[in-house]
Amino acid sequence: MVFTADPAEGEFAAPAGLDYDSVTVGLNRVLPTALYCPRPAGVARLRMTFELTIACDGRVSRVDCARDDGAPADYVACVSSVIAKADFPAHDLPDGMAVTYPVNVSW
Repeated sequence: MVFTADPAEGEFAAPAGLDYDSVTVGLNRVLPTALYCPRPAGVARLRMTFELTIACDGRVSRVDCARDDGAPADYVACVSSVIAKADFPAHDLPDGMAVTYPVNVSW
């Protein structure tokens, strides 16, 4: 992104990151793949929350499960690996953009 502000004129510009729609589109493209993660035995529903960082190049640089709702570690790892494959547009936040992503699954 090119900043058009002119500091000599007292103007400033700040990086904005990705908008809601860009994040949603990127995540919605990969979420159906998470349905291929093996269903944990005896579980009918899970409400998990993931924290991810989208690097400025549009790739996911970090995924952590902030709330697993009691899901087994192998299931959380599978869903995390799916989310890590999401692809986003490049953005202007050099340290990456933090996103909280709820994943609700029912069988």
